[in-house]
Amino acid sequence: MEARGTLRRRNARVSVLCLGPRPFPPLAFLGVGDRRKDGRVARTFPFPFPRSLGARRRPQLVEVLDVLRDRNASVGRDAPHALLGTCPLADGRGGAPDRMKARVLVWLRALRVEQWTKNGVVMMAWFFSVADASQKDIVRGWRSFLLAFFMAGAFSLVSSAFYLLNDVSDYETDRLHPVKRLRPVAARQISRIAAIRAALVLFAAGFSYPALIVMLIPSRTLAFGTMLAYTVMQCLYTGVLKRVPYVDVATLALGFVLRAVAGAAIIAAYVSPWLLVCTFTLSMFLAFCKRRNELEVARESRAVLKRYHPKALNLCIAVAGLSSVGEYLAYTLRSQMGHRFPLLWTTSVFVLLGVLRYMHLAWGGGDVGRPERVLLTDRKLWLALLGYALSAVAVVWFGR
Repeated sequence: MEARGTLRRRNARVSVLCLGPRPFPPLAFLGVGDRRKDGRVARTFPFPFPRSLGARRRPQLVEVLDVLRDRNASVGRDAPHALLGTCPLADGRGGAPDRMKARVLVWLRALRVEQWTKNGVVMMAWFFSVADASQKDIVRGWRSFLLAFFMAGAFSLVSSAFYLLNDVSDYETDRLHPVKRLRPVAARQISRIAAIRAALVLFAAGFSYPALIVMLIPSRTLAFGTMLAYTVMQCLYTGVLKRVPYVDVATLALGFVLRAVAGAAIIAAYVSPWLLVCTFTLSMFLAFCKRRNELEVARESRAVLKRYHPKALNLCIAVAGLSSVGEYLAYTLRSQMGHRFPLLWTTSVFVLLGVLRYMHLAWGGGDVGRPERVLLTDRKLWLALLGYALSAVAVVWFGR
């Protein structure tokens, strides 16, 4: 089958030819890209397009885009042409609200809002302090919850800033990755200079909250210092450490520990060292699983992947996963919470089941390259999480 759309501009002709299941643009087609002063989009993807596109030619342009959109239904999600669905003019309307909505969606994808769930680690100290009799005064009421919640939001803004900087830094390598090449920066939906400017704004917004808390409550300075340490560490990771095998994973895991420490510092709560060590090893377990997935599906996308050995990664996954279970079990037996609730160790059964399920996905070809998506979509993991939550509530409720 063949479908052809044609757009005339002065004496030039731009043709977009669709053959088979994949649209093939000999020159270019319009999409979400750079904007001119009049608000219209003038460039898309790596293909150039005349910037002096007149408004009189828009009906023909929409006709071409409609042809591509219809053919796009049969294109796989990994194909860069599938991004045509984000074009604000592809629906035939192309008004200002549609263009604005498209740009907002593109920026939300660039900020990776779905990964903000990782910053839930900030709430860990508040969660475990609720059942701790010695810290009831700290977590009483909504004040401590809101302090920890907004601290998680501040970390979300800062982490999104680093996502943008990493996308700019890994621009060339991301374009070789089957999934990462669809990210807005790699797909040239967002320019690199715009991503850097947005990252600076996010840094300012993220640091404003702990700075304000320190001004109001000087004793919470540790929370601001922890976020500053996290920022410095992430800068080192972006510049140097992500190119060093195994050190890159340890750096990512340490970032989660700093999140947990900041969550405890903002509410002046005590967090068990066993929980911090468990957070570190569990984060390393998830990161090693992600590296193994990348080694299988996109070895050329990261230079550091060539220095990982599959058998060594499998060993690291097993050791980190089982170590995290052992450390959580030690927490339930040797911490103050364990002494107060003798049956708290039973919750470790569901922790073990969750880790074993994730191992099965990692070694069985699951999409563990995106942990946040696996945690939100895998039903068996949800059952393990539900079992842990119910057992923890039961132990605390009947142990009072």
